[in-house]
Amino acid sequence: WTDFNPPQTKVLHGKWVPDNQHADLLTSRRVAGWREWTEGLDPHLCDARGCVKQQRVNVDFLPPDGTRTYYHNPAIGPDVVGAEHPNSLGINPSGATTESATINQNGQDGFSAVSPSGEPDSINQNGQDGFSAVSPSGEPDSAAWPTTGVYRYQIDATSVGADLTYGLLTQGNGQGFFARTPADGLSVTESFTQDQAAFSSSGLNIASVTDPAWTAGAATDRFAVVVASTRVAGHGNQQLTLQLGESDDFADGPWAAGVAQDADALFFGTMF
Repeated sequence: WTDFNPPQTKVLHGKWVPDNQHADLLTSRRVAGWREWTEGLDPHLCDARGCVKQQRVNVDFLPPDGTRTYYHNPAIGPDVVGAEHPNSLGINPSGATTESATINQNGQDGFSAVSPSGEPDSINQNGQDGFSAVSPSGEPDSAAWPTTGVYRYQIDATSVGADLTYGLLTQGNGQGFFARTPADGLSVTESFTQDQAAFSSSGLNIASVTDPAWTAGAATDRFAVVVASTRVAGHGNQQLTLQLGESDDFADGPWAAGVAQDADALFFGTMF
């Protein structure tokens, strides 16, 4: 505290202020993510901006072989569940950006005239789907999805508001999951939730499901992920901010990896 220099302007200090002043205070904020927290970190782990490097392109991360990998990009995709941010899973990362979902918790009256004393002294955990992302048309190009192996989605949470939990699982009224969706990407055919408990911290968090019992479908079916979040305590809105469009923002599964074909490749041993 001896080194703390308190700001002299635009300070709330816990006092109520008029709506227009509160709006002014909000516009002066920016999201400071975990990649900026680099004190004591070896400089070779930081990029030119002084932030933590993308781990997937760093030597510390070894991607598995024999899988198909997609990247959560900010481009608008099919609205599979009505999430606040319906995005796309791309073959390549499209470039860094952040998006924030607003999560709230609805309270209800603690007592009513007809209930027993003290009932229903509870809080309704609202919860909602903040983000969804659907694979490109024709991907993963498989009718029978593997039922052995691990499906993963790495959530790159830049910042997490107070008392929020999130993940690919049920969060209050929000329904997060790994999903199979028809060719139009507008509904869910089948879904599985992550094996892990809900996350609550910023950083890189891998949600995964092992050996899901997918049933056979159509080769045109698409892969989707949905991130749900809820506020487990407190009142008012909090934000869940995700980094999108970078190599760390990936989803993968044990489908046979696609093989790139050189346009100038020669054919041998083929009958014409």
